[in-house]
Amino acid sequence: MARSLTGLSRKKFGEKTTINTATLRAWEKGINPIKPITAMHLSQAFQKCGVNCSPDWLLLGEGSGPTLSATMKSQGSEGNRSFRKEITIQT
Repeated sequence: MARSLTGLSRKKFGEKTTINTATLRAWEKGINPIKPITAMHLSQAFQKCGVNCSPDWLLLGEGSGPTLSATMKSQGSEGNRSFRKEITIQT
């Protein structure tokens, strides 16, 4: 859900964050759990992509779900696709 708000496919999000596509798929489908430190880094990556998503939500599904930041809402979904900075996440 959070990744879909970025407007990026798994492949594109993986390229931007250096996360393997298979790893993303396993996290999104609940096959493999996300480690707490990874959730923090992933939350930061989402913020840089214009999506507010807390580490607690990523880890436990608790709290507010992911939302577009005010900046991204004003730019529309095309603003998300212009994200260019590469983010490295250690898994």
